[in-house]
Amino acid sequence: MNRNSIIAALLVLVASLTFASGMEEESTEGVSGTITLYTSETLTDVQLYARQFERLNPGTTVEIFRLGTTELVARLLAEMEAGAPGADVIWFADMALFEDFAANGDLLQIDPPEAANIPEQYVYFDGMAYETRLIYQIVAYNTNLIPDGIDGWSDLIDPQ
Repeated sequence: MNRNSIIAALLVLVASLTFASGMEEESTEGVSGTITLYTSETLTDVQLYARQFERLNPGTTVEIFRLGTTELVARLLAEMEAGAPGADVIWFADMALFEDFAANGDLLQIDPPEAANIPEQYVYFDGMAYETRLIYQIVAYNTNLIPDGIDGWSDLIDPQ
């Protein structure tokens, strides 16, 4: 597998499962064998999608390799540099990584049927990457130290 083909299936697995509400209960044409997925996402979420993909594609096994983002990106980049990437599919929540891959020509355009269910604002690099879920942004604060609460982002820079 060459450097460019490592990203050939970028997020196909994830996009097809995350937007499953519009997905037909049929297999993905031409998919069989073992797919190695590199991810830094929550293992329980990834396992759920991988098992569903296997169910919809009998004879397919998804091997999940999970590490923290920093360690896994370092591993992937080292493998790519050596010309021997171990991943068939990657699932990261690191837009900067995808921007670098796109700029270096390491992403290939994909057009899974499920992409029709993904709003245009979540399609990146002309269909080379897809948003697979929205991530919560939560601000927590100590009500004993900030009794009046936080009303907006500007409150976060208030020295009080």
